[in-house]
Amino acid sequence: MEVLFGILIAVVGAILMYLEHKRRMQRRAALSQWATAGGWRWRPEKDRTRERFPASVFEQGHSRYSLHHLSRSIESLTPGLGEVQLEFFQYHYAVTRNSGKNSHTQHYHFQCALIAQEADLGAVQVRDEGFGDKLFQSIGFDDIDLEDPEFSRKFVVKARDRQDAYRLIGPGMMQALLRRPGWRIESLGTQLLIYRSGRLDVAACEAMVEFAQGFFAQLPRTLVNETRAARGLAPVIEGGAASTQSRAVRSAGAHEHQ
Repeated sequence: MEVLFGILIAVVGAILMYLEHKRRMQRRAALSQWATAGGWRWRPEKDRTRERFPASVFEQGHSRYSLHHLSRSIESLTPGLGEVQLEFFQYHYAVTRNSGKNSHTQHYHFQCALIAQEADLGAVQVRDEGFGDKLFQSIGFDDIDLEDPEFSRKFVVKARDRQDAYRLIGPGMMQALLRRPGWRIESLGTQLLIYRSGRLDVAACEAMVEFAQGFFAQLPRTLVNETRAARGLAPVIEGGAASTQSRAVRSAGAHEHQ
């Protein structure tokens, strides 16, 4: 009986491995087709070098690597600023836990976008608020509260300099983020990292494109004009979230959210 049970376990395991392999191949083929159709540079192989962005997620666990890198430049997403560089990839790390004679390894996968553009976004982190955050706040550990009560209830905001958060997250930006929950956001200077749990697929890539469009359309005009001034360019009235284009994006998103 034990032998038959062992054979059954082995057969079930082999079937599950085959199905997972098939799903991987399907995701890879779909990503390749999507990249070709959209003019993305496609690099599917694993990359074990340290990521360029110093985010905490890239310092966790062991067996770290990224794969399915897709990259391209696109025209400005922020009225008043220049083009944007997008790079999407899947990131993995593992954590092994030991308990007596046994050990168990858990694998973590993330859908990531690393975005480079012209404006200095400071060092700001934004993520959905969880139960643990509410507990910490109840005993005096607070995050940065902004002027929108709904936003402050739903998100945790942290920054090296609180002014960076106030400069970046204006009313339009808060509405853009409220419509796109579930992503962790970290800025560092001109780079922005967004990520969430899951393996990279076409739906995730399309969601990250949509996130980038919504996010960068709502950069405050003051931030846009600071960036232009640093480059020796004249300020613009129709810049960032104050532009007709960005207001249209915000209005369409609000209607869709309803």
